[in-house]
Amino acid sequence: MRIFAFEARESLELTRRFYDQWFADKRDASITRMDGVDILGARLGDFHVSVELRRGAGDRGATGRVTTALVYNADAPSGPERVERLGQGFPRPVGSDVLSDTVSYDSDRRNRTLTIRNGMSVETNALYLREQLILQGWTVIQDKTVRGGLHSSLVFRKAGEELVVNIGMRDGDCYVVTSQTMQGG
Repeated sequence: MRIFAFEARESLELTRRFYDQWFADKRDASITRMDGVDILGARLGDFHVSVELRRGAGDRGATGRVTTALVYNADAPSGPERVERLGQGFPRPVGSDVLSDTVSYDSDRRNRTLTIRNGMSVETNALYLREQLILQGWTVIQDKTVRGGLHSSLVFRKAGEELVVNIGMRDGDCYVVTSQTMQGG
């Protein structure tokens, strides 16, 4: 998925007309308005492209966000295969559920965000991850207990990569949220 923000000098109406015309002959084109935001979208090859438009500051020009996502890839793994890949390569204690595993790309780097839930304590998760990540070649840069028993923050580095791990309790479960930044898009 890629997300780009832009500002246009032209009025919201003129900018909207441009995108109306551009999306007009595209497959699965749609136009909607929600909470004062114009949302236009269509399929372009294997990608779904959407454009959100708002009036610019001081009612001058327009601001927008373009989102492209590969959602129609025929070679993509099936549902069960995708579930199997969630969290792949990241250590997690037995009994952990991977809630999300997303990758985003920027021009010179890539970011993977992973959310895991389990019934273990913050300390148990922190000890387990510290040990496992060190075994994988990561170096601990920061190991900080923010609130004893409730929140812990760890930062690791390895060969130009950085991994930030936040662990916290919520509603009786422990949540581990990681953000791994890698060079190269």
